[in-house]
Amino acid sequence: MTPKRRDTLYAWIQEHAELRSAVGFSSAQIIDRRGIVPATKLAMADAMRKVLPDDCDKWEVKVLLDGGLHAHPIFTNQETIIKGDEKEVLIALASVIAKVSRDREMEKMGEQYPQYDFAKHKGYGTKKHYEAIRKNGFCDEHRRSFLTRVVVDR
Repeated sequence: MTPKRRDTLYAWIQEHAELRSAVGFSSAQIIDRRGIVPATKLAMADAMRKVLPDDCDKWEVKVLLDGGLHAHPIFTNQETIIKGDEKEVLIALASVIAKVSRDREMEKMGEQYPQYDFAKHKGYGTKKHYEAIRKNGFCDEHRRSFLTRVVVDR
């Protein structure tokens, strides 16, 4: 899906879909310190805290997850679906929300760190991004555990 199409669908979801959504993020420091899987679980727990009322019965909530993800065991009614974004509308909508939210965060980072061009590559390891790291060094937003083979020139 193109970025423009995702943005359009995101706006439609926010306006028309009768669902609550929240996004959780983990910092580069947490990812480097704890690893990507624990950091993903922390971000998921944060998002679930944002979207679920405090007084809801966690065992009554149906949690649908994509790929190999698992929610906290308190959510006993959870289902992990391989390629869930292709099979479940709610997972597909959540994927759009997550991707657009992440892209917007990368655009903000691009304003703070223009030398890395985050707004263009959105955090993916492109050749130009690696060249920028070699030239400028790391910034606080870089997940160093993902960049162990990058040698900084300075």
